[in-house]
Amino acid sequence: MTDPHPRPTSLLAYLALAAGIFCIGTSAIFVKIAHVPGTVSAFYRVLFAGMILLPLRLARWRLPHPTWQDVGLIALGGLFFSFDLALWNASLLLTSAAAATLLANNSPLWVGLGAMLLFREKLPAKYWLGLAIALGGMALIVGGNAFQELRFNAGDLLAIGASLLYAAYMLVTQKARARTGPRGPPTGPWQQA
Repeated sequence: MTDPHPRPTSLLAYLALAAGIFCIGTSAIFVKIAHVPGTVSAFYRVLFAGMILLPLRLARWRLPHPTWQDVGLIALGGLFFSFDLALWNASLLLTSAAAATLLANNSPLWVGLGAMLLFREKLPAKYWLGLAIALGGMALIVGGNAFQELRFNAGDLLAIGASLLYAAYMLVTQKARARTGPRGPPTGPWQQA
């Protein structure tokens, strides 16, 4: 049974979630209207977020200090994420915002394949079913002509590269979170938290 009077912390969490969805949903538009190279908009996107989040994180630091191996994994994850943002932001200037966003969000396919092939993880059938539904929806949105003719411009290819880099980021940081995560063992992107 749900509580008819949600606690203020629950309401704040939902408001933060809604704000995050709005920011992510409109980010492609802002990159397009900024009229700066993709790497520049990616840099400032991370810089301003880091200026806000880093002090908050350091103020609440209660975890054991990471080992050099953990630092290496975290740095590698950061490198993958920075290249993901740079490619995606650059792709937005060379193709439509819809195509760039849609193609860049194919990372669950690469994450699933990477987890299965690299880490020998067995993924549940519901993961593959959900992925098939999502890819089917993407195919409907993009349209059959794009797949029949396979005409991708440079922006589309950059967006696909961004999805591969984001998948690499997810896989690497999953391993780093196993020992440095705030709430014990991590769950994969396909498992329930």
